[in-house]
Amino acid sequence: SSTLTVNGPAASGTNITGFTISGAGENGININNTDNVTISNNNITGNSVGVGINNSQDNTITNNNISDNTNNGVDVSDDSTSNDISDNTISGNGGNGVSLNDSDNNTVSSNTISDNGGNGVDVDSSSGNEITDNSISGNDENGVYLDSSDSNTVSNNNIYENTERGIYQVNSANNTVSNNKIHDNGINVNVTSVDPAYGAVINNPNKTITFTFSEAIVNGTGWFEFVNGNREQIAFTSSIEGNTLTITPDEALADGSYCIYLHTGSVTDQSGNPLSLSSSYFKIDTTAPTIISTN
Repeated sequence: SSTLTVNGPAASGTNITGFTISGAGENGININNTDNVTISNNNITGNSVGVGINNSQDNTITNNNISDNTNNGVDVSDDSTSNDISDNTISGNGGNGVSLNDSDNNTVSSNTISDNGGNGVDVDSSSGNEITDNSISGNDENGVYLDSSDSNTVSNNNIYENTERGIYQVNSANNTVSNNKIHDNGINVNVTSVDPAYGAVINNPNKTITFTFSEAIVNGTGWFEFVNGNREQIAFTSSIEGNTLTITPDEALADGSYCIYLHTGSVTDQSGNPLSLSSSYFKIDTTAPTIISTN
């Protein structure tokens, strides 16, 4: 029930493997000002923080079960660099699964990070970190959260069923976000308005259709579909500027009904969070009213 502490340069090169570490009021394992420590194949549960790394470099945390700790599962802070956190199960912790705070050039890869009380991976005031090939799901906040953090890489992760966003960036720039599978999270980019409005009847056959979104968007991997009432495809071009998608028919529209489908993932926000299926319906009626009787 006491913290296992590795402290100072003299402890560099320590291996901690095969232990059950639980019930510590502070960190289960604490690495402080120490390099080249390996923590592997341990069961680290029921502590305040599972593993804490402070002002330490080139440490390896791999193949551990780091679960059901009160606060963060793995907490990396205080200018800790070039640490490798890989192939762990990090779940059910009360705070973030992995927290990188004021720490650069660390790697978080091939972990299962699930059902934590905060973010799956929380990156704060840190740069040059790589978050790759993880399964990040069911966390109470975001899958990956970057705050005041630049030039990090978030790639090839499966990020799903988190309560808030799959990936959320605040005050952060020049991060590389690519090839992630992001789906079924609680908050995604969404359509806030359409012109013409859903169900509108208009008399302009050359009308362009605009969708306005909750935030800036980019093209995704899904597709747009424009059909008439007979389900015949309508040729069009599309363009995106900021938070607006514009659909422009190639030719004037005949009188009748039309529907535009924005299929799932057809656009994403700038972090890759996808749009769920959205659609809009309108009619063109250019026929002028006629007098059919007088009295």
